[in-house]
Amino acid sequence: MTEILIVYTSLFGNTEKLAQSIREGAASVTDTNVTLRTADETTIDEVRRCDALNSWVARSHGNVGLENQKIH
Repeated sequence: MTEILIVYTSLFGNTEKLAQSIREGAASVTDTNVTLRTADETTIDEVRRCDALNSWVARSHGNVGLENQKIH
């Protein structure tokens, strides 16, 4: 089984909706397990266990600089 980890931050919920859509698409692939986590929830062990990692920066008003440094 392929393990995919999607990590996101979302101040107003829009990026979360996008991440959920990506999860649904990835989960439709046979033998694929997709985990969706915020940067606050994500642990380094989860990153090490995954076969694929999708993390992106969605910049809006320049206010997410610190949000993207939260993986523990």
